[in-house]
Amino acid sequence: MNFQRQWVASIYLRLMNGNFVNKAPQDGAAFVHYIRQVLAEIDDATLMSLLKSTDWRARLTAGWLIGFGRRGIFVDAVGENLMRFPRSADMYCFALARIGTTDAAPHLSHYLRANLTAGVAQDFNAEAFSVDYALAALRHLSPQAFARFYPDQWATFMQLNIDMYTDDLREKARARWDFDETQARFMEWMDYAEKHFD
Repeated sequence: MNFQRQWVASIYLRLMNGNFVNKAPQDGAAFVHYIRQVLAEIDDATLMSLLKSTDWRARLTAGWLIGFGRRGIFVDAVGENLMRFPRSADMYCFALARIGTTDAAPHLSHYLRANLTAGVAQDFNAEAFSVDYALAALRHLSPQAFARFYPDQWATFMQLNIDMYTDDLREKARARWDFDETQARFMEWMDYAEKHFD
């Protein structure tokens, strides 16, 4: 466990929010080399222990590593985490999209059915939910399933959230739910992973 804490602490900030795509070329090359080493050395049992950890940093790290390594054995465990920890869950959406098997998309659809709702939209912490990244991942995996949620349910969700704010804050809220921007960022992560780890 001490090893896990030390190891997670060394990379979780670079992984969080996909920060790795913003690294300078020199730093980026070192990071890619390090992640390749980790992927070659880490076994499934250790990765599962990180994914099931009570420490959010360990779970975050596991999600990104599973995605980078396309470890399909974890598809259901990642889906379970997506539902159990629905906030700041972009790494699970990424991992499911990278795994890319037929059983990955249903986990994203299940998450969206549970969270692309009026109840979440009218929560002042709605922006912590990763419904936009789940949509981006689902679009990548299954355009047909994506069409069940976008544009209609997405537009309703977004408008309900924006309507909670006073006029001076609505533009900021609208910018937060810019799906085109989320989609572009998500595909940056996917392209990065394909370039460096496939």
